[in-house]
Amino acid sequence: MLKNLTMYKLQKPWRMPPGELEEMLSKFPLLKPNASQIQTYGWVPVGPDRQVVYSVDRHLLIALGWQKKNIPGSAVKAAVEEATKALEVQQGFPPGKKQIRTLKEVVIADLMARAIPSIGSVHIWIDPENDWIVVDTSSIKKAEDALTVLRHVLGTLEVVPPQSKDLPQIYMSRWLASGHVPGGLSIGDTSSMQSSDGRKATVKFARHEIVGCPEVTKHIDLGKVVSQIGLGWNDSAYFTFTDKFQLKSFKLAPADEADEKDSDKSLAFEADFRLAVYAMQGSLKALCDGLEVE
Repeated sequence: MLKNLTMYKLQKPWRMPPGELEEMLSKFPLLKPNASQIQTYGWVPVGPDRQVVYSVDRHLLIALGWQKKNIPGSAVKAAVEEATKALEVQQGFPPGKKQIRTLKEVVIADLMARAIPSIGSVHIWIDPENDWIVVDTSSIKKAEDALTVLRHVLGTLEVVPPQSKDLPQIYMSRWLASGHVPGGLSIGDTSSMQSSDGRKATVKFARHEIVGCPEVTKHIDLGKVVSQIGLGWNDSAYFTFTDKFQLKSFKLAPADEADEKDSDKSLAFEADFRLAVYAMQGSLKALCDGLEVE
């Protein structure tokens, strides 16, 4: 399921039924780039039943895919040099700038036509109940790109990043200094701290008892603020919360060994999605309460 949550708040209630959304997205499937295209975007199926829109209790899961041709600059340079030498031999004198520019365009077009594209995708979870739309990526640019493509399909999509009453760094620093976090959250064993001056000197703790640690307290007293902190929610989910309002490395607590995995792939996927939604909803609500999101 989703592993890196980049969150946005829907500014208008989501009212589109799953069937209508599927009909719209199905008009824009992922296609292979043609000879002149570097990258293409399109919607790809989700889950074992290969649905363009996966829906459970109004929660929607969709996936934007892409195919991208990667042409190394070194390959272009080598091919242009080879073509330049061949042209010089052919015409008896070195090619001019205009000729070299034309050769480069021909080389790039040839390499693009022969390049094998890499394939990727990103999941998007839509929670109409709480007005969340969450993109499964740690890259804010990729999240924005995915929402831009979705907005193009829908015609309109008004979203904004969540805004806390104070900076997230301030809240995280308070939590770590006091050892207390609200709403069923608990502090884990990782954190990153940065100086608040322009140097942004960084100290990281990993697999470390950070609550009550004298070294951590010293850094806070010296004015460093927490930019990332490992958190858990209700013994159900664990993640790293960042000053960019992202939940990274989101994972569910291990399932009870007594719980048998359903042999039916569709039922197993539904069960996993329900568990993920429960944990994501709970984690987001606890964070928003603790961060006084407006």
